[in-house]
Amino acid sequence: MFGPGEFHRQLHGSSRFDGQVVRISLFSFPETLQAYYFQDAWKLRPNLTLTYGLRYEFQGTPLNVLPYPTVLPGAQAALAPETQRNIQQSDKNNFGPRAGFAYTPRFWQRWLGQDKTVIRGGFGTFYDVLFANIGDNNAASVPNTLGGLLVSAAGTTGRGTPGALQLVNSVTATLNPLSSVTTAVSNLVNPLIYQWNFGIERSLPGKFLFTAAYVGNRGERLFLNEQLNPGVNGKRLDPNRGSILARTNEGNSTYNGLDLTVDRSLGHGFMFRGAYTWSKALDNGSDVFTTSGDTTSPQNLFNSSLEKGPSAFDRRHRAVFTWIYQTPPFKTSSALARAASWPVRDWQISGIFSFQTGAPETVYLGGYDQNGDLSAANDRPNLSNPNAPINYSPACLASSTCITGVGQINPNGTLTDWNTGAPGTASQFRYIVTNVVGDGPNGNLGRNTFYNPGRQDYTMALTRIIKLPRWETHQLEFRVEAFDVFNHPNAGGGTTQDGSSVPGISGNIISTATFMNKDVTYEGGRTVKLWLKYRF
Repeated sequence: MFGPGEFHRQLHGSSRFDGQVVRISLFSFPETLQAYYFQDAWKLRPNLTLTYGLRYEFQGTPLNVLPYPTVLPGAQAALAPETQRNIQQSDKNNFGPRAGFAYTPRFWQRWLGQDKTVIRGGFGTFYDVLFANIGDNNAASVPNTLGGLLVSAAGTTGRGTPGALQLVNSVTATLNPLSSVTTAVSNLVNPLIYQWNFGIERSLPGKFLFTAAYVGNRGERLFLNEQLNPGVNGKRLDPNRGSILARTNEGNSTYNGLDLTVDRSLGHGFMFRGAYTWSKALDNGSDVFTTSGDTTSPQNLFNSSLEKGPSAFDRRHRAVFTWIYQTPPFKTSSALARAASWPVRDWQISGIFSFQTGAPETVYLGGYDQNGDLSAANDRPNLSNPNAPINYSPACLASSTCITGVGQINPNGTLTDWNTGAPGTASQFRYIVTNVVGDGPNGNLGRNTFYNPGRQDYTMALTRIIKLPRWETHQLEFRVEAFDVFNHPNAGGGTTQDGSSVPGISGNIISTATFMNKDVTYEGGRTVKLWLKYRF
């Protein structure tokens, strides 16, 4: 089976490849995704079925269309000439076996009933794809895109050289080795994911169906950002080059979850489904984009494995309940009885109630380079007394004697409050920052160590279909939908009913207005919609 060809287009600064990149043109990323597979099911016994298969995938090398597709991995990136063309290597070994089984035990049917229990399990290997943004960011970065400098003529005043836009075409594209580079490593491959599950499904009296399942996965060589020319004590390993931020395969993750589900099929006008998941997701980086802590870089740029902690997608507990109730029909030949039952028949009420624990967040120092690696948002403080209160109220911040809960260790070894300068002890501070800019140690606080508040979401709907007399196929449908029906506010951020986004609790110690401020993260509000539909 062949996947469809995909062509990703993006405007970037380039017109030819002759050692310099000038003007504006269109880069195209032609890409043919190929996937071949076979699958078979073998009914080994009447109550045992095996399923097995093998899949092979190949994405090609879409980055090689660029003048400068990639950089060499590791320290070689900064040592190699910035105009050295390093091609993206092919990843040709993406084989994905998978297998599963379904088994209905018969030896205990005397006690448990005939064919009322099913045991299922499965395992599979899967691959992610190189998504378009990696190529787009690469194409928009030096050295694939270059600029120049336009200096105002001598003697000009006010707004500078008149008609400066008309002079843009005369600017010579110049390669500055100190420019920041966003790219990918030459040995970038498709991420690999192992998935497995084992579950037991049991039919219960009253049309109920119960399922208990263990679900797990392991992600390897996931996409992460790696700084290939990091700073040490305020100077880059190669001081003649700037930042080289590369997409690599340094990421890994694990997920283990217990899924419990109860279903009741529609009967006597009632249907119900309840699902609960207890899980734990760990990784050393959740995305190449910012998911927590305002950065995608590890605190220690030389060892991303130290970042292992709760994933940004970790939700320890989640429960969802869905239900539908249909008012019973009134079957009677009496015209009077039919008329009397008209206000209460043909109604349907339904709802979805969901509950989940909050998203994790990282406490960090935004814009403060504590360890001198020339990265301004990846540093974290030391954890001192985890029970010390945080007080970032305006009154406390304005007082020279108030303890806000965040301290700093000074060069002379004394402890003072980070915000107010008030002297304090270690037990009074939850977090302590080293007040030696550019020459301090890494903090001992881990990534994603505190959680936002959980969420409760309630949605309900009331519907009635009115059949019009004498026109059997004509109907009126009246529906009332209520979102956040109990007007329950949720803290911790999220998406509101109008589609706007509310940020989660900030972990930025530097931000005196939002650090640990739950009040600015509330969202919600009851919304009711009424509509009428004529169907014919």
